[in-house]
Amino acid sequence: MQCNGDGSRFLPFLVLCVLACGCRQDMHNQPKYIPYRPSTFFLDTRSERDPVPGTIARGTLVEDELLQTGKQAGADATVFPFPVDVELLRRGQERFNIFCSPCHGRDGDGAGMVVQRGYRRPPLSTRTASGRPHQGISLM
Repeated sequence: MQCNGDGSRFLPFLVLCVLACGCRQDMHNQPKYIPYRPSTFFLDTRSERDPVPGTIARGTLVEDELLQTGKQAGADATVFPFPVDVELLRRGQERFNIFCSPCHGRDGDGAGMVVQRGYRRPPLSTRTASGRPHQGISLM
């Protein structure tokens, strides 16, 4: 094959390829329902659907300040937002062992396996956490 260097033979092919790439209308002309327009698909002829039972609309969630922030009336709380029992302590230990102990160590001394492999010691360990109120630890 000999190349004459002008490339004029391939220019129409290149233009055709570029134009063909712009012809896909999959997302532009997709079937959809416009709110408050009639629909023949549903028996009640409405295009809009009722919310799924139990759905919470944006901005209507009733928040529990104590549970969400660890504060009561803007001040640090001195109580837990739920009863602490053996089952809760076991779950907390399980979660700590899975998610926290790689850095903080199983004993909370800050000498987990990640630290032993050369990373910096985490900022919170049992030495620094003792004496802190519970909400201060949970929000870190």
